[in-house]
Amino acid sequence: MDGSFVRRAAGRLTAVVALSAMLAAHAAAQQQATGTIRGTVTDAVTMRPLSGVQVSVPGTGRGALANASGQFLVINVPTGVVTVRAELIGYGAMSQQVTVAAGQAAVVDFRMTQTALELDAIVVTGTAGQTQRRAIGNVVSKVEAAKVTESIAVPNVSELLQARTPGLTLLSDGGGAGDGQVIRLRGTGSMEGRYEPVVIIDGVRMESGSQGGRCGNAVHCTSGLESLNPNDIESIEVIKGPAAATLYGAEAASGVIQIITKKGRAGTGVQWNASFDTGISDWHLERPVTWWTCTASNITSSAYPGCAGKT
Repeated sequence: MDGSFVRRAAGRLTAVVALSAMLAAHAAAQQQATGTIRGTVTDAVTMRPLSGVQVSVPGTGRGALANASGQFLVINVPTGVVTVRAELIGYGAMSQQVTVAAGQAAVVDFRMTQTALELDAIVVTGTAGQTQRRAIGNVVSKVEAAKVTESIAVPNVSELLQARTPGLTLLSDGGGAGDGQVIRLRGTGSMEGRYEPVVIIDGVRMESGSQGGRCGNAVHCTSGLESLNPNDIESIEVIKGPAAATLYGAEAASGVIQIITKKGRAGTGVQWNASFDTGISDWHLERPVTWWTCTASNITSSAYPGCAGKT
């Protein structure tokens, strides 16, 4: 065997042994600069262990999951004061601070409390854009409700629309005492389908155009407009015909009644009015002058000036 080959093999072996020793020393030094965190997670009410709890040390990338006994162990945690956080669905998250010493285990126990699952509210709003009247194929009727209610007394919204909206008909539900009225726009287009107009109040659609259940002989029903106060309405717009479906959906094929309620307005403020009158009244009273009063003694008396010069 060549001596040079032996020397090269011995050199490689020496290098490998030296590198392994360096890595072992580095790992030992790193292990001496870190510690561990262990503990148990239980329910605050039942005191039963909780499994699957996510325990983490924010900012270090270290964490662990609690086992079936509620115990956890987080290794290689940097030394110093760190924050330990425990999270589990259905329970409120908890955080604790603990001091980690090199080569030692810090103990942290959690007692978690159940909380309702809270999600951010999601609001979905859909509104029709502004449309000019001349862009709609059908006629749009508008009733200035505020002006009408100022001049005459209107018992309900149905009476407010009657005789003021072309093509609108009020039908009696049964003809009995207390029976309400239902609204039809340009007649009834279906025997069994929906033919009540869609009612929209300040951009919010009412749940149904009728109240009281099924409209028929067995169950009486009235329009949902009966629950509104006419004095609270500013104006009413009525869109008749299928053109309303292009703006408010297929259910609006029988028409749409859009109600705009009154809004608060700035007042005129406090006004003060003041006035006063002044004058002088002079009432002169003189004794009447007659033949009987102008006697010889009264002619020269100052109390009877009217008798002067009379005989």
